[in-house]
Amino acid sequence: MPEKHIAIAAEIFPPSGGGPATYLKLVVPAMLKQGYRFKAVTFGDKQQLVDIGIPVSCISLRLPIPIRMVRYVISLYKQARDAAVMLVMGSAIAGMAAVLIKKITGVPLILRVPGDYVWERMRHRGYIAEDLDGFYATTYNWRIELYKQLQKFVVRTVDTVYVTSDFLEHIAIDCWGVPADRVVKIYSSFKPPQQLSITKDEARQSLGLAGKNILCMARLADWKGLDKVISYTSSWFEKNPDWSLYIAGDGPLRKVLQDQIQDLGMNDRIHLLGNIPKERLLMFYKAADGFVLNSEYEGLSHGLLEAAYFELPIIASDTAGNTELIDKYSRGVLVEWGNKAAFVTALYQLEQLAQHDVDASFFDTYSYDGMMNRILELFSNYEY
Repeated sequence: MPEKHIAIAAEIFPPSGGGPATYLKLVVPAMLKQGYRFKAVTFGDKQQLVDIGIPVSCISLRLPIPIRMVRYVISLYKQARDAAVMLVMGSAIAGMAAVLIKKITGVPLILRVPGDYVWERMRHRGYIAEDLDGFYATTYNWRIELYKQLQKFVVRTVDTVYVTSDFLEHIAIDCWGVPADRVVKIYSSFKPPQQLSITKDEARQSLGLAGKNILCMARLADWKGLDKVISYTSSWFEKNPDWSLYIAGDGPLRKVLQDQIQDLGMNDRIHLLGNIPKERLLMFYKAADGFVLNSEYEGLSHGLLEAAYFELPIIASDTAGNTELIDKYSRGVLVEWGNKAAFVTALYQLEQLAQHDVDASFFDTYSYDGMMNRILELFSNYEY
C-alpha cells in the first residue's frame, strides 16, 4: 500500500454532469483497485456527492465568495501537504489554489485540461465572439487580458499539463506557451456499459420512440451550436416527416432553445431531454438512427465517443477536437460549421453512413484500457 496519496483539486464532483466530474467517477475507482489512495477538495453540498470511495472535503457554495475561496485553499493545503502529487481538475480556482500550495509545499502538480476555461467563460458571458484561435490572436480590455494571463501563468507553472486531444495539445503549446516536453496527451475514452443486451427495437419500445430518431448530447451553451441544429433539422423534417431529434443535456440556453422549438412549431419533433440518468441516455444511443454534434469548439467530445461505441452514423462540425475523432471513424462525416446546406446534405447521408464498416483500430485509439494504462504510467512517475 502506498504511504502517500494523490490530492485532487476539483471544482465539481460526481454526480455533476460536467466532464471533470465524469472523469473522476470513471478513473478514481479504477486507480483505487491498483492500490492508489486519494484525498479530494471540491465545491458543493457534501450530502449530494456520489461516493467514489475516497475522502472528500466539500466547500459550500452558499458561503460568501471570499470565505469560500479561503476555505478551499486551507482545505487543499491540508489534503496536499503530504501528498505524492496533486491532480488539478481545472485552470481557474483549483489551478490558482494548487499553484499557491505548490509554492508553499513543493508538491508536484498534474493539471488535466479538458478545454479552455477562460474562453468558455468569456463566450458564456457574451464578452467575446471569436473562436479559440481568434481569442488568442485578439487583444481585449484589461479584465479579459488578465484572465488570459492568469490562465497562462497556471498552466506554465504546473509540472505536467495533461491534455485529452491533439487540438488541446496545440492550444497548450501554441497558445499558452507550455513547453512541449511538459505536455502529456492521453485521449479520453468511454467505458462500455457492463450490461446493455437489449435490441434496438426493444430500446425504442422502452423509450416510446417511433419513426427514425437523431440524438444529440451536449451542454446547452452558446458554442454547442444547438440553435443551428434545431433550425437545420426543423427545415429537413418538413420534407422527412418520419424523423425526430432528441437533445440530451442542460445548460443556460434551455429556455431560449425551447422557445425556438415552440416558434418553429416543432414541439412534437424536437425534444429537450435535460440531464437524464446514464442508463436512460445509453438506451437513447441504442435506439437512435444517427447522432449530430454542431459545436464550434470541443476538446474531445464524450458524446462522439459514446455514439461511435454504438456505431451510430455521425454528423459533426469540422472544428477543434471533432475533426481528429471523425477522421478516424468510418461512419462519420464532417461538415463546415455554420453551413446549413452542408449539414442538411449530410442528414440525407445518415442511412448510407450506417452501412459503412467500422474500423476496429478506432476503438484501439480511444479504448478505456488504453487510457487507463497511460494514466497509470503518468502517475507511476511519483514517489508514494
